[in-house]
Amino acid sequence: MRSPMSSVAVLSWILGLMLASTPAAWGHARSHSFSDWIFNEGTVHMTFTVAELEAQRLYGTDEFRRPSQEELLRLLAEALATGVRLEIGGQACEHTDYGALPSSSGFLRVGSRFTCPRSLAAAGGADLTVTTFFDRIPDHLHFAKVRRLGGEDASGSLSEWVFSADEQSRRLSQVGESSVFLRYLVLGVEHILIGLDHLAFVLALLILCARLRDLVWLITGFTVGHSITLSLAVLGWVEPDIPVIEAFIGFTIALVAAEHVARSTRSFRPIAAAGALALGAWALVKLLGGPGLPLVTLVGLAAFTAFYLNLAQDDQWAARSRPALTIGFGLVHGFGFASVLMDLGLAPGRLAASLLGFNLGVEMGQLMVVALLLVPAAILRLERFRSIRDPLLNGVAAFLCALGLFWLVQRGLMV
Repeated sequence: MRSPMSSVAVLSWILGLMLASTPAAWGHARSHSFSDWIFNEGTVHMTFTVAELEAQRLYGTDEFRRPSQEELLRLLAEALATGVRLEIGGQACEHTDYGALPSSSGFLRVGSRFTCPRSLAAAGGADLTVTTFFDRIPDHLHFAKVRRLGGEDASGSLSEWVFSADEQSRRLSQVGESSVFLRYLVLGVEHILIGLDHLAFVLALLILCARLRDLVWLITGFTVGHSITLSLAVLGWVEPDIPVIEAFIGFTIALVAAEHVARSTRSFRPIAAAGALALGAWALVKLLGGPGLPLVTLVGLAAFTAFYLNLAQDDQWAARSRPALTIGFGLVHGFGFASVLMDLGLAPGRLAASLLGFNLGVEMGQLMVVALLLVPAAILRLERFRSIRDPLLNGVAAFLCALGLFWLVQRGLMV
């Protein structure tokens, strides 16, 4: 009797769980924060935004205890008071205390006003230094959007800057207009390339496909799905619950990877039962007052897992329904993309260009990843590699499933 999972898959599962416990596995390959700077003569207004889950990670609190929003806001304000410095003409600008501002669900936002001895135009430039978080997380990225009022455009000139551990200071000497479309195009490519969870989902789709034509259909469905929700969320027509969405993204990865293992080993029922029972047990814990995702969400995920994996035993049914599945999962990932774009902000008065640029950038990054993976995938399909193909792909799938389950649980407990 063939084992439901090969030894390679089991070892990959364990490795995945081990790697998932490391800081790099939180949410994305890199953590992010965002700031919006508005220069108006000698006064500068700044708002700073970071996800609550990122803030908890940044401050080293217990990952299974959700601290109060007040505590996180206080820690964030203290960190920014010493970690952000603005100078104009070689003189430091004085700032007010950082105060809490309204924000989307799952995010923290604070603001401060800087009073500078000279205006940006008079000094010819400004020096901005952001050191917050880099000592704790060296791969953190900070995106700063800088606007200067009073230009020819009523909304002011605009530029974006990226801060990293290697480049914590920027000379804002050329704050001016450039192509909004190109800036957001690059931002979209960067986001997909450093988004570990989105890359994991694309890889899971790739190993599930038996033919290139199948992959084209799946990538198309994924694109349609996330384009819809990205636009709806950014336009403000739908307000997603970001912590729930982030947990749901982990579920999409785990389910697609589990389907590959089930199809390869013909063990649909055991895997479906194990997944449904685990989610059902979590729902029972939630019913008794425990932490985690909403009860109706857990029950729905348990039922979906059981029905989908059992129905997927029929290869023809699975082939017909898979595009619809990827469209649905694309809707979920689109809200994840939107959370980044909403907090970075759209170019004032250039909604269409910035939204289109970011969306196309995500697609370009996604296609770049697929193109890089197609060559090794084609090699594995050669007859000479048949003996190692199934164990290797099952191992990769088990690894992805472990990562997806970790993200589902870790993020779900923070809801």
